[in-house]
Amino acid sequence: MVVMKKAHHVLTRAADNLACFYNAHCREAPMYAVGDKVWLNRQNIMTTHPMKKLDNKWLSLYAVDKVISQKL
Repeated sequence: MVVMKKAHHVLTRAADNLACFYNAHCREAPMYAVGDKVWLNRQNIMTTHPMKKLDNKWLSLYAVDKVISQKL
């Protein structure tokens, strides 16, 4: 029984450590409103540029027309 408690304690501590390291780099998404200017990331947008490596990472500033959802 002592071995089971020790194993449970070690596994719980490891999970807490992993959660701590993961959460250190996470932040909440910003809240956008209609009319705000945002940069458009071209990660999932195909362009006619021959090489992705030399293409721009950010396309341009765009105004928000409609807010679809905001998580509170």
